[in-house]
Amino acid sequence: MSSVLPLKDNRRALFAALLYSVSSTLLNLANKVVFSKASFNFPWGTIAIQNIVSLLALASYLIIAPQATFRLDFDLLRRLVFPMWCFCLFLYSNANALRFVSLPVLTVLKSFAPLGVSIMEVLFFKDILTKDAVFCMIMVVASNYVTAYNDVEFSPEGYAWAGINVASNIAYLLTLRRCLSENYDSVQLALHSTLVSSMLIVPISVVHGDFPSLVYSLLETSQKYDVQRRREGTMPLRDLCSLALTLHCHRFRIFFFGSGLLAAGISISTFWCLAETNGSTLSFLGAMNKVSLRLASESKVASGREPGERLEAGQWSIGLLRLRFTKLIVCGTPS
Repeated sequence: MSSVLPLKDNRRALFAALLYSVSSTLLNLANKVVFSKASFNFPWGTIAIQNIVSLLALASYLIIAPQATFRLDFDLLRRLVFPMWCFCLFLYSNANALRFVSLPVLTVLKSFAPLGVSIMEVLFFKDILTKDAVFCMIMVVASNYVTAYNDVEFSPEGYAWAGINVASNIAYLLTLRRCLSENYDSVQLALHSTLVSSMLIVPISVVHGDFPSLVYSLLETSQKYDVQRRREGTMPLRDLCSLALTLHCHRFRIFFFGSGLLAAGISISTFWCLAETNGSTLSFLGAMNKVSLRLASESKVASGREPGERLEAGQWSIGLLRLRFTKLIVCGTPS
């Protein structure tokens, strides 16, 4: 295994990373529009709808595209169950961690995930860890220490959920990489993974109560509601009317259903990036998408920050920036 990617492979890796970064950033912006509505509070239902839209888009492409092949491999579906279960645990632990710690603090704590992925890939996939990568890891660890030290709202429960979030993220990327196969391209792998995640997330959203109310409101075409159906619903009339008006907004529908197409782009670019680079690169790209959030948070309330917290933000950002380009340019191809 070479320590430096060939130029052609390097360009493919950079393009795959760019596709993932753009899709992830746009999805975050779309979700911001969706969840900024006061009457809209259906996280699991939204993820379920995104999975369904993504699944339909991927299946349609494989059926319509001239050179694409639509086929289901039940053995691949079986192997994807554990990675996608880890993904669901990642989402659930993220939501629970935010109940106890702030989003900027959780963002920094989650930077442990790329470090864990990098170390595990060295052990299990024999990837190469450069000196620059080790230096950047030290920077990130130092930033996490300063964050924990200056976090006046330290919560054992929040840090415990953050630890579960990091562990599930590491397990997700490592097990997902083992599902790569030359017999399937990124679109086919994305279809199978989305199908498995839909089979897991849709039941969760139904049990949670999000999905029935959300689907009922999406299918409602009139502002006049039948009294009997309303009494049997899970939402009060005022909330249901407010949600229906929101969902009838043309701009809102574009962002809501468009997020499913962006989710399909993330699924495709995830497998492509894993095939061209490795899990640590993908994990650091995900962390890099949160740098703007962290810096925006710093600038918004900079006057109330302690020097140690500003130092932590600088260390974290510089460390991730260095390691991002290090892992993209100087890394081994997946075994």
